[in-house]
Amino acid sequence: MVSWFRGVFGHVVVPLLSLTMLFFVALTATAEEAESNHVTTLTTEDIRRERPTDLVDLLRSRVGLDDRSGTLSMRGVPGVVVQIDGFVSSMEALRLLKPEQVVEIKILRGAASAHFGAGAMGGAIVVTTERPSLGRRFEWVLGLDSSGSTSTRFIGSHQERGWGGTLVGELQDRQGYRATPEAPFPGQITVEKESGHQQTVDARFDFQRGGSQTQLSLKHADSVDRFGRPNWWWQRSVNRVGVTSAVAGDTPWTFQASAAYESSSDDALRDRGSGIDPDGLAADRYIFAKQRQAELEVTAERRGERNVLRVGMLGKQVDESHEIVAFSTREPRFTLESGIFNGAAHFRYEHEADDGLVLDLGGRYDLYRYGDTTIHDVASGGEPIAGATLDKTAFSPRLGLRRQFGGTLLSLNVGTGFVPPTPGQLYYEDITDSAQFLANPGLKPQRSVTWDVGMRRTVGGMRLGATLFHSRWEEKLGVMIVDYGDPVKRQWRNIGAAEAQGVELELEGRLWERWDLTFNYTFNRTRIVEDGANPDLVGNELPGMPRHKANLVLTYEWTDITGRMALRYMGAAYTDERNTVVDTAGYRWRKDEYAVVDVSATRRFGAARLTLAADNLFDEIYMTGFFRRSPGRVLRAEFSYLF
Repeated sequence: MVSWFRGVFGHVVVPLLSLTMLFFVALTATAEEAESNHVTTLTTEDIRRERPTDLVDLLRSRVGLDDRSGTLSMRGVPGVVVQIDGFVSSMEALRLLKPEQVVEIKILRGAASAHFGAGAMGGAIVVTTERPSLGRRFEWVLGLDSSGSTSTRFIGSHQERGWGGTLVGELQDRQGYRATPEAPFPGQITVEKESGHQQTVDARFDFQRGGSQTQLSLKHADSVDRFGRPNWWWQRSVNRVGVTSAVAGDTPWTFQASAAYESSSDDALRDRGSGIDPDGLAADRYIFAKQRQAELEVTAERRGERNVLRVGMLGKQVDESHEIVAFSTREPRFTLESGIFNGAAHFRYEHEADDGLVLDLGGRYDLYRYGDTTIHDVASGGEPIAGATLDKTAFSPRLGLRRQFGGTLLSLNVGTGFVPPTPGQLYYEDITDSAQFLANPGLKPQRSVTWDVGMRRTVGGMRLGATLFHSRWEEKLGVMIVDYGDPVKRQWRNIGAAEAQGVELELEGRLWERWDLTFNYTFNRTRIVEDGANPDLVGNELPGMPRHKANLVLTYEWTDITGRMALRYMGAAYTDERNTVVDTAGYRWRKDEYAVVDVSATRRFGAARLTLAADNLFDEIYMTGFFRRSPGRVLRAEFSYLF
């Protein structure tokens, strides 16, 4: 039944809905007032109605977000910045946020470094959390699922006379499943269930008087993850404090200053990874990492009747240390100490002309200064390498145009993005008699250019959109053999370029009384166009980037009951740049297409709310990553009570 459904959904339903949407978009209708076709906004009601397991899962279903080994991508382009309450953050921080905390999520697709700096080649996710509620509000939430995982969280909020506070605390106990029973690499095979534990405390304090507003946020998180092998675990601790203050006087100008400090530490143990026998599972090395980050940003914004001007400057210092220590001797094998300063100046100007044409122009200049970098690889037998101070710069412009034409809202966006090299890529060097790995301080930042053209309408109660997009990123970083002599010499180089192009279709709104529909489909064709290290890869598709993705969500609301059914379809995708389907040992590397159905129902009983859900209702088993399998069907329950 599942294979039949997958075929029908992938080859009949998706194309049919896509053609229907294009037909309706071609009709005359009332234009939707929207920011732009490349921006999707999720409100508090959207998030609470869908009751996702976490916000990353919600974004996968609504905007086609991809997560490959911790690197977020959209439209096939790697690099998506996460910004929470004005501060650039991380995917881990996004997962820590709970639906009850979020007011709005804006998803910007396409290169966005003009606004968000490094790492935004594929787009940005901008999250705004909830301000303290008027009066007092307390909520207790208990969750559990069929794997044995449990979660308990408490949300408290209070506001009066211009000041307020919010406190969120959560305990999670995660029980997983055996994710990798077989793989071409012995160290990847799991022999026991994965598991984890996490505790978080998130506090926010607001003070407002006259035209000024100040916000203080504090966050602490501890987590331990066990990855299905006795001596493979990871422990992480994060502490963060941030303060933002805005002042609006009698003039059109508003001034804002933001400062934050974050410290994190990671302790891990890895096994030898040579098999699943006692020797292969034996503890081999500790991995220790620490990071300290401080940032300060000052912005000024001027609003007129038809224009908005925003200018700002920021400075950020990131200090990191990484160490690999032998388990048996407790002696270091590898150490890396680095410090990076990022200074930037940016602007954004938006103007609406008399004829309704809106111009959105922005740009950002970034300076990255690498200093205090030291690398020591004991295996090379050499002295520690001290990297010289280096400067890398990038200018990222962006242009957006949108206008209403006879009932149609059209928009055009052109943007750029960049990702700077890491200290390890610049300075790492390993010199032995048999092989040499050379440092390369001359590495350039990876750069991308993205354009998209979109059209958006409202037909009755339905909002429809269609977008064509194209991205190209160059100076791609990779390891290249620069000398095939004896010894062989390798080095990080800017080796090539890749492209992604396709179409996005969106449909959202009220189908019938009490019935809402959300549908999105993405066709995305990626390919390698240059590769100096491996010319035979030119023309291949990028790993982890399926050509077809679709999501369809039906929601029913009646008095105190909300029901939801979601269909997720993911096309086939390769897991390596060589586009291997089956290797010589018989392992299947290519991920097959799959379709999954999720259902949930929420019933409100006065101040209480009960949600019952079944994720992967038909127990479909598919690959979620490199030889990692899905958990199959998971039943969930969540109970909350509002005091």
